[in-house]
Amino acid sequence: MKNTLILKKFYKLTLISGIVLTSIVGQAHAQYTHKAPSIFDMNKDNVITVEEVSQTLFNTFDADRNRALEDFEYNNTIKINLRDFPQDNYTYKFDNKTYSYTQFTELTKINLFNDYNNGLKGQDLLNESFFQLDKNENGYITFEEWHGAYLNAVGLF
Repeated sequence: MKNTLILKKFYKLTLISGIVLTSIVGQAHAQYTHKAPSIFDMNKDNVITVEEVSQTLFNTFDADRNRALEDFEYNNTIKINLRDFPQDNYTYKFDNKTYSYTQFTELTKINLFNDYNNGLKGQDLLNESFFQLDKNENGYITFEEWHGAYLNAVGLF
């Protein structure tokens, strides 16, 4: 269930299944705070995969929800609060291999969000500039471009 409330000209509050995401639309800054792991468990099967983490991170950076990242979105700072990320009742997998919570958060670089209190930009997470990721030079980063760079950044590609 998704509800959106426009509060001011450039300020938008979105509620998705009880998780509040806020963004300043049309400006070069957005901030998101996720407090529940279910946002990562996209198919709600209690298994969180690297692919789901990659897709969730991409969706979080995609402030205008057009399924493509523009330069200002990629360079926005996002925050993900993992202090409340439950370690029980979830399985963490990649390529049919099961990981512990600690191994998985390190593998996927999710643990970096706890290390950087001010949040991370896409470039901080992927170690590539917007222009390096925009392989087809169309001015957008597609999920395919993002996912390949994400797998490379976490050492799985």
